[in-house]
Amino acid sequence: MLVKALLIFTLIPLLEVWVLARLGQSIGPLPTIVLVAITGFVGVFLAKSQGLIVITKLQKRLSTGQLPTDELFSGACILVGGALLLTPGVVTDIFGLTLLIPFTRPIWKKLFHRIIKAMTKKGNLNIYYSGNFNNEPNYYDVDYEVDYDEDKID
Repeated sequence: MLVKALLIFTLIPLLEVWVLARLGQSIGPLPTIVLVAITGFVGVFLAKSQGLIVITKLQKRLSTGQLPTDELFSGACILVGGALLLTPGVVTDIFGLTLLIPFTRPIWKKLFHRIIKAMTKKGNLNIYYSGNFNNEPNYYDVDYEVDYDEDKID
């Protein structure tokens, strides 16, 4: 897992630099910089607007007593997509946009489910939890009386 993370954090920036250099050669350095800046602003706007929509849907689901699983997944996509759009680069911007646009999120959801299923089948997915999930209290209420003989108390 550490090797995969190291590869990702090494290869993606190298790919970004290469794509930005090629784009700079094609359209020029100033338009490339403007394009990267515009995608950052678009990312902030989209993340904010989509985030508010998802929060509203999440509150409606909770008020009816339903689990907001789709809304939680959408919220995670918006968070990651916004972060990717704020990261300078064309490749991360493309992934970020696909996470922020509502009609592409179901595609990511299907992909995520397939990855989780594959990891579960291989035994590579570990879920840890802490806390007390049973309904029993951590204390016991005990009523008792003490009978003592006053003659034996010194």
